[in-house]
Amino acid sequence: MGRDTPIFNVEQHTKSVGSVPFTREALVGVFNRHDKNNDGRLSKSELKEAFEEIGSRCSKVRASLELHHADKNHNGFIDKGEFEKLIDHVLKHNYQFGG
Repeated sequence: MGRDTPIFNVEQHTKSVGSVPFTREALVGVFNRHDKNNDGRLSKSELKEAFEEIGSRCSKVRASLELHHADKNHNGFIDKGEFEKLIDHVLKHNYQFGG
């Protein structure tokens, strides 16, 4: 999957995450940008880098937790079919990003 093809498209939805408001669309953009090898899925290291970008204080832990939560087929990646679950979980748990 090329960079011009996002992993997942979503409807606009606003959620205040920590001190910085993130829309669902903005979070999707962050995670899509971190599919560094353009394989259409996110590895643990790609997740870690995405969480670093959005200011997670414990990006390695967040990546592990989210991978455990959303990786339903247990292949070690967030695949296209698991991506929405990842975004929903990030928004639901209101992680402290930024400020």
